[in-house]
Amino acid sequence: MGQGQSQHEQARSDELLQQLAGSQALEYQDIFWKHLFLSMSGPLAGLDPSLVAQKLNGICESLLLNNPSTHNLQVLVLHTVALLHDVKAGKNRRSAANAVRFISAVLGAINRSQAPRENLTSLFEISPTLPIPRELVAPGNHQLLKILVRRLMSTLAEVGPSEATYVVLFECACCLLVLASAQLAGNGTGSSGGAGPGRSPAIDALLTQQATAPMFMQRLLQAVMARPPPPRDG
Repeated sequence: MGQGQSQHEQARSDELLQQLAGSQALEYQDIFWKHLFLSMSGPLAGLDPSLVAQKLNGICESLLLNNPSTHNLQVLVLHTVALLHDVKAGKNRRSAANAVRFISAVLGAINRSQAPRENLTSLFEISPTLPIPRELVAPGNHQLLKILVRRLMSTLAEVGPSEATYVVLFECACCLLVLASAQLAGNGTGSSGGAGPGRSPAIDALLTQQATAPMFMQRLLQAVMARPPPPRDG
């Protein structure tokens, strides 16, 4: 999926997305992930949002359906966090932006499912059997949702807005908006990890990042005021 893709490249991209959503578990070190991110030849932000949604909605629903056995969502989130870390060094901006867009689409699928709030926590839980490098997660920290939120906010707070970084910053802001949406925050009636009635684990994850908030808001306002046109080639 992307601007300027040949028919063969489009077919390959579709095949990889279907594999991601399938019933096969994909380990963190699998070469599949590099192929997946490289298969998108342009920024998804440059495409018609309705076309992107049409392409990704079914993929996300299948990914969630198979995730209890594959844990591919958790691995996707970890790769997204790693790509966002690379953005600080000026690398992998397009891949990071597209990965964050995919995470937003997954969150949208969770939102539409009207699943209880506990399901959101379990989907982002790092189980002891998850085949990932141990160094990626601090000992005792299995709350992947908080890791994701911290990296999204850190990227917005630490990466200056420019024509080269605008797309990835835009995707990070949109992903945080989905996480904080009223619909997602109001799903379900139960609570998890001490969350009160009407508050989701996503909101709790956002509230734990209060120390980052001042710089985050300053950078966000700078990005809104600058608003350089997003580059077509990512």
